[in-house]
Amino acid sequence: MIDWAVAHGNADVQRVGMAGISYGRGSACSPPPRTSALRAVAAMSGWADLKASIYPNETLTELSGGGLLLAGNITGRPGEDMKELQAAYVNNDFGPVLPKAASRGAQTYLSEVNTNHPAIMMSNTWGDSIFPPSQIADFCNGLTGPKRLMLQPGDHGTTDVFGALGLPNDAWASATRWFDHYLNGMDNGIDRAAPVNIKSVSGGGGGWLGFPDWTSMGPRTRTYSLGSAGLGRGAATGWQNRIAAGVPTVADSGIIFATASPAGGHPGGRRGSPR
Repeated sequence: MIDWAVAHGNADVQRVGMAGISYGRGSACSPPPRTSALRAVAAMSGWADLKASIYPNETLTELSGGGLLLAGNITGRPGEDMKELQAAYVNNDFGPVLPKAASRGAQTYLSEVNTNHPAIMMSNTWGDSIFPPSQIADFCNGLTGPKRLMLQPGDHGTTDVFGALGLPNDAWASATRWFDHYLNGMDNGIDRAAPVNIKSVSGGGGGWLGFPDWTSMGPRTRTYSLGSAGLGRGAATGWQNRIAAGVPTVADSGIIFATASPAGGHPGGRRGSPR
């Protein structure tokens, strides 16, 4: 696509940027190791580590997994890898598929991404039910080039899609400034702003908080141990309990879009927008 734009669209190969949401985010963030021409990225509500996204903590997320497979069949033409993944999904066996998933994410090629040194801006939600934000944070921590991370309440794509429709939106406003600086050379201060920007889930619609890095948000670690009475702060021994494996329970992570979306409040508006 980049070669075509240079050959037929009078494009400047020294100023190539990509932006995308969800699958577009994964596509926008994955090319850096293969495309040295890519100078700036705005990646929203997607994955950096596909394996960690579809199988977080070695646990299958049934609604999101089934939804992605359904969308792939409706909008595309599944290849052999996709057909193998579907068969494994039906049989609750992700083992054969996981190695292939790793090759589809930029996290696998982090050293090459850092060698090419693109400026990468990432936007995600705390409650993303398809691509959990923990794998985005890990990718952000490993980047050595210009980077910016925005995390706010909501579910998959709910805070980014409004900006794609042209409505006022924090993520897209930041992406515009990101491209203006790293592609057009505009001195708008985005390179001097806080690299990590968050909105608290319990913040009551408040503004953004900026941090120099991910670990500065909360260096404390709390450890809870399993005991006969449940979770506790102290370790307990001499007890046992039996559970039934592979049997659905009432405990789950919620319903896609219905559980986490209300926490997002207004659709990514401009009040308290991060600078």
